[in-house]
Amino acid sequence: MNATEVIDVDVDFTEEQDSATFIVWVLLIFCAVVSFWFQAVLTEERFVPALNVVSVKFNIPDDVAGATLMAA
Repeated sequence: MNATEVIDVDVDFTEEQDSATFIVWVLLIFCAVVSFWFQAVLTEERFVPALNVVSVKFNIPDDVAGATLMAA
């Protein structure tokens, strides 16, 4: 068998496997949403105030400070 051959696999999941797969996908999506939410909260609570302190100390405008310091 070489790399150009296509393997046709017909997989039939049982109903129990289908429901388990659905539950896993729901949990993965939930974890992803919660992770993004925690990241947003952490950024607002910790990063933005620190960014404001740095921009005031170095006299950088807020819009420039956000782009410049995030890229660095």
